[in-house]
Amino acid sequence: MFLEVNGASLITPVDEDRAERFVLGVTTGAMPDVSDIAVELRAFHRAGPIG
Repeated sequence: MFLEVNGASLITPVDEDRAERFVLGVTTGAMPDVSDIAVELRAFHRAGPIG
């Protein structure tokens, strides 16, 4: 949702289970590293991961 609201095209279909794990990881502090968060966000973006 964050990506789409900010104009990024999402992959379709979105893996809802992965998205939920990502949100929970960020909000609970299980994923505190900004670079890890960025990598995971790219996985939901139509352009895909960098590298």
